[in-house]
Order: sequence, then C-alpha cells, then structure tokens
Amino acid sequence: MPLLLMTLLITAAAAPPPTLLVAPLQAAAAERADADALVRLIASEVGNSPRFTLVTPEDLGAIDAELERQLAGGCDEATCIAELGGALGAQLMITGGYSALGSRMMLTLKLVDIEKVRALRTLSVQAADVEGVADLLPAKLAVFLGEKPAVQQSAASAPVVDGAAVGAALGWIHAVGSPSGAAVEIQGASGFRERFTIDTAKPWSKQVLSGLYHWKAWRDGYATGQGEIRVLTDATAALNIKLARPATLAVVGSPAGAEVWITGPQNLELKRGLPMRLKSIPSGAYTVRVSRPGYSAEERIAQLKPGERAELRFALLRTGSSTGDKAPDPQQMLAEARRILADNPGHGGAYFQMGRAYLLLNSFEAARKSLSKALALQGPVGAWFDLAVAYQMLGDPGNAVKLLDRFIKLAPKHPKAAAARALAESLRELY
Repeated sequence: MPLLLMTLLITAAAAPPPTLLVAPLQAAAAERADADALVRLIASEVGNSPRFTLVTPEDLGAIDAELERQLAGGCDEATCIAELGGALGAQLMITGGYSALGSRMMLTLKLVDIEKVRALRTLSVQAADVEGVADLLPAKLAVFLGEKPAVQQSAASAPVVDGAAVGAALGWIHAVGSPSGAAVEIQGASGFRERFTIDTAKPWSKQVLSGLYHWKAWRDGYATGQGEIRVLTDATAALNIKLARPATLAVVGSPAGAEVWITGPQNLELKRGLPMRLKSIPSGAYTVRVSRPGYSAEERIAQLKPGERAELRFALLRTGSSTGDKAPDPQQMLAEARRILADNPGHGGAYFQMGRAYLLLNSFEAARKSLSKALALQGPVGAWFDLAVAYQMLGDPGNAVKLLDRFIKLAPKHPKAAAARALAESLRELY
C-alpha cells in the first residue's frame, strides 16, 4: 500500500469525533422539571452516538458563575454560545426550548456550530404531553444528529390512486300515514323544507342529507301532529303519521260559577267559570282544579285518549267560611269519600279527600296510605304535595323532598307550587 494513502487512513482513523454540549432548555417555571428531564434524555442519546463526544459542564468544571447562570437559563444568545466554545472546548451545541402550545407541548432544538455561531439543523417535536414528546424524541434525534437519513419519497415510489369521488352523506325519508288529505311539512338539514299531502295508497319518499328533521301534520277535524325524525347516512328513516280525532273535556257540577283552572299538553292553561267545555284538544293528561270561596277546593286529573269525550263532575263541599280552600269537617270528608268509594272503588279523588281528612286528624300513617292509593289511581296532582306533608310529619324529610320536587315538576303553576318550593328548601337546609 502506498505510504501516503496509509498515512491518510491512519490520520482519518485517529481523528476524534466533534465535541457536543447539550445546554439546558429554555422553559417556564411550570415546565422546568419536564424540560430538565428532556435534556437528560437528549444527553443520553448523544452519549450513545459514535458521531459525537458528549461534553458536560460537570466534567470540565471550567465555567465561571456568570456563564453558568446563562447556561442554566438556556443558552441561545450569540455571546453565550461563543463564550462556551472557549470555556468548554465544545465544537457543537444543542440548545432550544420547551413550552406549551395551546393544549399541546412543543420541544424545539437547534444544532449550533459554536465557532461560527450558526445553526446547522433544527428540530420541532409536538405531542399532547411530555410523555408523548419523550416517545417521539429518540427517532427524531437520530435524524437530527445524522444517525439516520430523513425519509424522502421519490417520485418513482409515489402511490398511484384511482378511486371514486367522495359522495354526500345522504339518506332517505319514507313517510306513510292517515288520514288521506292531511298536509305535512318537513324541515331540516341545510335549509330543507318541503310540503306534501298524505295519500294512504302511495307513500312519500325523498332522498335528503343526513341529520335531524322536524315534521308537522294537520287536517280539519283532527288534532295537529308534530315530531322529529333523524336520518342516518345510507339508511332509510320511516315516518308513520297518524292524526287523531281531537278530544273533548266537559267540566260540570256545582256550585255554578266556581273557578275552573285547567293545565294540560302543549302548555295549555285556562281559567273559566263552572260549567265549561274544551273542544278539539289533543290527547294527554289534564289537571282540573275547581274552587270557590266558602267551599273546599277539589282537584282531579283526566287522562284523555285520542277522540275521547270525557266529563268531570264536581260537587264542592261548603266549609262554613268565606275565605275559600279551608278544609271542611274531616269526619264529613271521610264519610263523603267512603260513600263515593262504595259505588266506585277506583275513584282516585275519593282517596285524595280521605288522605286530606286524615291529615287534619293528625293520622299521618293513614293519610300516607290513602294519598299513595290516590296517586296509584291517577288521582289529583295535589296528592303529591299532601303526601309529602304526611312523610314530613312521619319524620322522613328525604322522601318528603323527593315528593315535593315531583309535584313542582308536574304542576309548576299549581296554587300550592310556591309553598312546595319553600317547604322543600327549608327541609334541605334543616336536614
């Protein structure tokens, strides 16, 4: 082998790898501990690389207090970098910062030539947290330090894609119903709005964007129907519309002219004099309360079916007082309730009256049983309030509060609703 070539090979083999210093990262106080941990990880990767000789300030002990202070804060200024070159004899430096980026964490690094004070390479690593940054860091450092070449996709290896266009998210509405001739309007996604007429012999179908749709249907002589339907992508949503004949409710009895207060579906609330009649109303539960000064008030619930013609008959009892709503003699109330139950054992209103009588007699366990029976038979909504009072007097405030909350939810505009709210609040504070 020629002497000159042998000399060059020996010289190349003996040349030591460049020295590299890993400086502390710039970081806020909240991220300081994580930043220091990342510095140790970077230093470990550099120390394992045959391409560099890792330099640490601890090994050299050659920096003064001022330079040590700058280095501890993250060396990124030109003066700091130049001074380190002389103080530590390092040829290269990794410096950078670690900080929050919105809800993510970001690590930025620079590989700096200390003599020329010039960045040779840069690196940015982002993840949801410091653990994610640490997981990504080794592979990215290998490229950053020149251990592995950056992956570049050549034009020859680029994939050839042949596919269909992305289709819109569409589904179908398939509507049937009765009666024929009823008008239907559907509104929904992206301003969709369309009307059609129900034909029992021919369903209505339409392809629409997926999403939520609201419908309303009506015809003279029938109760208006309305609702919503959700259309899923590549699926058919079935809509079956059935308009019901409206219901009728008559409230009759004595004394004539007593105030009738009715609440019901679709936020219905009416006050009229006795007798009164409601026509063309939707099916559902109606609460009816009849009161008059000098008489005990009475309250019932009517559960109306589509097309039903219902009648509620009231006969208020005199109280001997003109203040109204004052309970009559409890023994008289019990006798009247038992008379009604003898003819109609399933009369919820009679059990309600019996429960109120027992409350007046301080027979709270008997009141609890009677009022529970009234509610089981769909008696007056006021039974929830009186049952809560019974539980309170029996030393069970927990159940009393639950019953009061139920009463307020069912009848928020009931004359006793305000008293129920006040009682529930006081029970919560006491217990």
